Amino acid sequence: MNNAKEKNVFIENNMSFASVPAAIAALLMAIFVSLVGLEELALVFVFLSAIAFFACFYSGKSGKALRCEISFLRFAARIGEPVILTCKITNTGRMPLVNGTVRVPIQRFSVLDPECSPYYRPLTTDEAGKARMYQVDTAGIIEFSCPVLRQGETAEYETELTAVQRGEEKIEQIYLYSGDLLGLRRGCLPLEMESLTILVHVLAMDVDPQPFLRIQEDSYQGAKGTRKDITLLHHLREYENGDHAKHINWKVFAKEQRLRVDIHDCMKMSRIHFIFDGESFNNQFADKGEFEVTLRVVQSLITRLNEKGLACGITLPRGNETEPITIVWQNDCCAEAINQALARYHMIHTEPEEPVKFTILQERSSLSSAIIKAREQKIQREEIQINRSEYEPSDIIRYRDGIQRFYYFTYDAGKVNDPFTAILPKEKMVYVSYRSVPSAARHRDKTMIHLTSVAREIKNERTEQ
Repeated sequence: MNNAKEKNVFIENNMSFASVPAAIAALLMAIFVSLVGLEELALVFVFLSAIAFFACFYSGKSGKALRCEISFLRFAARIGEPVILTCKITNTGRMPLVNGTVRVPIQRFSVLDPECSPYYRPLTTDEAGKARMYQVDTAGIIEFSCPVLRQGETAEYETELTAVQRGEEKIEQIYLYSGDLLGLRRGCLPLEMESLTILVHVLAMDVDPQPFLRIQEDSYQGAKGTRKDITLLHHLREYENGDHAKHINWKVFAKEQRLRVDIHDCMKMSRIHFIFDGESFNNQFADKGEFEVTLRVVQSLITRLNEKGLACGITLPRGNETEPITIVWQNDCCAEAINQALARYHMIHTEPEEPVKFTILQERSSLSSAIIKAREQKIQREEIQINRSEYEPSDIIRYRDGIQRFYYFTYDAGKVNDPFTAILPKEKMVYVSYRSVPSAARHRDKTMIHLTSVAREIKNERTEQ
């Protein structure tokens, strides 16, 4: 956002009389009429010039003595929770502050809803026209007004906003106004804010962590699959009285004529890593709601698995306003860092494709055009799209040997075309797909989990539909 353009929106149209150019013009007029012998009229112009100079001086002087502190009572919230915004106005000057106002601009697509605040108002017609002219995306203003504030006094205000969507809200600049005793002028002083931000996290979802713990539990039970399980350490020992017959390794017995028993020692999984391919949802077949649901599942799973004793890290690609990030679990502070990264991450904004223009002959044969279009869309769905996700692989390469499993969350696991996965061990990869993958499209060398087996809410919604 361009703060210089925004300033032009909120500068009020003061009376043309109460301005420095008007005061100078009145003074020059007084000198001129006094030269032609109109002393009474000259005194009138001198009086008007003095009033204009006084209004400009008073509003500017009292505005510079105005001190304002704005803050949120907390730095993070979840969707639907109230957010308290506080404002403290102090007069540090020697003159009384008259008609003082603090304005906090609220952007059009803000993560906070100010409608319930008594201090909020939408832009006036004049302000909305300026906003369109200067291309400023401001929807309204939170306005704290103080009619009179004497020397050393402080006025405190508090208002409640509502978190309505995931993201980060930054208030970069506020505007301070001060008037004069005659009510002729209001000076505007922009004030830049350094760290007035709040993060809005997604609501926790009811998820089932069992698919991510199943390998660990199977290790305790000594279960084996078609592929070698890296969490199992296989040993043999001599048969002892009391050993069950199903634990005897009959292949070794046939070869060596010795009764030996299999032992499966568990190597407990202590660290897993999630890779969220958000850009896979950035296509014409997926919508923003599916992206947000998958992100909710990821964040809820990390919380639940941490409670189960599993250390979970995450890798996110380049976002709309964020750089690629990899957070490998080191300590409990990483949980907050992961939540912040997920709250800030948004898909890269792409321009929608222009619709194909048909010729007059094609438009006449509308049925044929519809059939051709349906076929083209089917082919596009089946094609493997080039992955646009940009990662920073250096951190994950450094820690990949100490991670037991990598879970790759994507829109369609049957059409993954991400070079980033090539640097990870195939035997440790598990793909979590939002879109159901037909059995014919499954690869034997891929382990896949469907998102509905993890999030019960998604399964219930699809059942109702």
